Amino acid sequence: MGMALLDMNKTKRIDTLQQFLTDRIDRQGVKQKEIADAIGKSHTYIWNFRKTGQASEEVLTALEKYMYDTIGPQPATLEVAATKRADFVKTKDASNILGLCVATETMNGIGAVLGNAGTGKTHALKEYASRNDKAVFIRANGMMSRSGLLKAIAKAVGATPAGRGEEMLEDIIETLRETPRVLIIDEIEQLMPAKNITKIEILRTIHDETKDYGNSLIMAGPVWVEQKLKKRTIGENYGQIDSRIDYLYKTEGLSRDEILSILQDYDMNDAAKSQIVSLITRTSKGGIRWLSKLLQKCLDDASVGSGLITAETVKNATAMMML
Repeated sequence: MGMALLDMNKTKRIDTLQQFLTDRIDRQGVKQKEIADAIGKSHTYIWNFRKTGQASEEVLTALEKYMYDTIGPQPATLEVAATKRADFVKTKDASNILGLCVATETMNGIGAVLGNAGTGKTHALKEYASRNDKAVFIRANGMMSRSGLLKAIAKAVGATPAGRGEEMLEDIIETLRETPRVLIIDEIEQLMPAKNITKIEILRTIHDETKDYGNSLIMAGPVWVEQKLKKRTIGENYGQIDSRIDYLYKTEGLSRDEILSILQDYDMNDAAKSQIVSLITRTSKGGIRWLSKLLQKCLDDASVGSGLITAETVKNATAMMML
C-alpha cells in the first residue's frame, strides 16, 4: 500500500494506533515482542512507532490488521478503512509521476510534473520521497525570498551554511556533491513572479553544478507553468531551465474506471456511484482531492442513518461543495 489519501487521515491512523498500542501494552500487559512477531517485524519497530509516530505504510497497514483482528475496527479508524482503495498509487497519474521520478533520478536530470489542483501531484511526489532516502521534498510559497529558498534547500539536504547569499549557495552545492539528492520542489509557480527568474536560476545553478555527482531536480506546479517556461522575453527568459527539462508529465485526472474502483469498498448503491462518477469527471478542479472530500462528507451524512450511501446522501454532501 502507498500513502493514505489524506495527510489528515494518516495523522488519525497514527494517533489511533498509538493509543491502541499503549492500551495493549501498558494496560493489558501484552509484550511488545508479541505484537512485533504478529506483524513480522522487530520489537524495535513497535518501540520506535510508539515514541515517534514514524512508520512506513507497510507497518501502519500491518498494525491496523493486527488491531482489527484483535478487537475489530475502532470508530476513529473506520474512515481510514473506507478510504484505503482511494490510495493514490492505484491511479494512472500517480504511477506515471512515480515513473517520471525514477527516470529523472536515473539520468541525474530535471523533471516537471504539471497538472490541475487536486490531481494527486503532491501525494505522488511525497510518496516517492518516502520510498527514497535520497529524495527531499520542499513546498515553495509566495513569501519565499531567494535567501528563504536557499535556507529551505540547505535544511532539506543537511547543509549547515555559515554565510549568506553566494556563500550559502556554495555550501549547498558542496553538500550535494558529497551527498547526492533528488531535490523535489512543489508549487514551483510560487518561485516564478513576473519578470523575475532569479529563484528558478538558483535551482538551475544548483543542478548544473551537482548533476555530475548524482543529483537530480523535479519541479511540480499547475499546467500554466509550461507556458511560463516557454517565455523568452527580456527580463523573463526561462530558456536556460526549459531546455534542460528531460521529462515532463501532465496529469489527466481520475478516469471513470478509477473512480468506480475506488468506490468498491464503500457501502453505496449504484445510483450514488453513478452520481459521484458524474460529479468528479466533470469538475475541472482535479479529481482525487475532490473525490476524497466528497466521500468524507458522504460518510458523515450516512453515519447518522443506516450507513448506506445513496443518491440522496451524495446530494446532501454536495450541497455546500463547489463541484
